[in-house]
Amino acid sequence: MADNRTVEQRLAAVAASMTMAGYTMTEADREESRRILRGEVSADESVHQVLADASRDATDLVEKTAFRRLSKLESSRPLTVFTRETLLKTHAYLCGDVYPWAGTIRTGEVGAMGLAMCRAAYVDQELDRLFRRIEQSPPSATDREAALRTVAGHWGELTIIHPFLDGNSRTQRYFFDHMLRHAGWSLDWRRIVAAEVHAARYVAAATLDSSLLVDALQPGLSVGKDCPQLPTEPAAVLFHRMMGFRRAHPHESFHKLFFADK
Repeated sequence: MADNRTVEQRLAAVAASMTMAGYTMTEADREESRRILRGEVSADESVHQVLADASRDATDLVEKTAFRRLSKLESSRPLTVFTRETLLKTHAYLCGDVYPWAGTIRTGEVGAMGLAMCRAAYVDQELDRLFRRIEQSPPSATDREAALRTVAGHWGELTIIHPFLDGNSRTQRYFFDHMLRHAGWSLDWRRIVAAEVHAARYVAAATLDSSLLVDALQPGLSVGKDCPQLPTEPAAVLFHRMMGFRRAHPHESFHKLFFADK
């Protein structure tokens, strides 16, 4: 059984994914996640109880089942293969309890943060292109700053490709978190503002500049005082503030100005 510190670290990662998906975990959700992380209840059993509640709508079902599935993934063997196939399998596991199309590439158009995502007709080829790049440019195992820049660049690209109709943020947080971990670097999500990461992903998607995403993730790799989990503004508001900041203050750190000294 995992110790309490490990459980809380893993819970923070689960909660970050859900925040990026627009869902704030309740204390009851967090306690159920802890039970799964400790191995006190299986994810399958916990999910079955949720699905048996006929009063829940589809949106509630997908969020309630997703955090349970994420809890299982976070307490299982880490991801070590980072291919298109593993991305699709991860999405299928996280969302397949509710969505029959989970784990399949979207065929419809989608948008987020006021941005049009990659046209559906080009998602397949863009996804293949990105995974060739991921294979050729894995994160450094010796330079953590370089590793973070590499992962942030890949993450920004996958954000604009947006391969699924729903569940992209949950899947991508797990995927890239474990990509860093496989290279030898561990993010502590208790020290990261998830809404800032979510907003910065879309800045990277819109501008090809992933430096704000690097800044947002940096506290999770740094040694020092905790970066508090500030409620601040929602990610959509932060996105527009970041875009304006980037235009007015190129090459400066949004995170250091707005978060580091809070």
